[in-house]
Amino acid sequence: MTWLTLAWALTVGFLPMQTDAIYRGSIVDKIVAPENALATTFEFEARAFDCFKAWTTMRSYEEFSYDRIYMVPWRIDFAIGAEVYYGPFALGVWHECDHGVLSYNYTQPWYARGTTEIYLSIRGKVEF
Repeated sequence: MTWLTLAWALTVGFLPMQTDAIYRGSIVDKIVAPENALATTFEFEARAFDCFKAWTTMRSYEEFSYDRIYMVPWRIDFAIGAEVYYGPFALGVWHECDHGVLSYNYTQPWYARGTTEIYLSIRGKVEF
């Protein structure tokens, strides 16, 4: 039995398109990502005693330029959670929040969002 396992991941992706929309009746505020955009994600997870898991994720969205060397973040999303599990059952809590980042060249509207959930889940798998 392993008493502690640590895992991490770093991901960089190109965003050919991303649009978020905020609907207020007949008014629609669209938040469009810059044309040249990257998403960088860092994930970390810890598991202990085959019954506990905690994790966190940070995802940053950046505008970049080929002709000038710069990267400007415009949004950062965070998630953190923990759960206790036994067999197929898990009891956990997680929190996710998204934050707009204002910078010197930021002209789009921005938003912030957050949610917290306490959950009970049952999991299964089928192996072939």
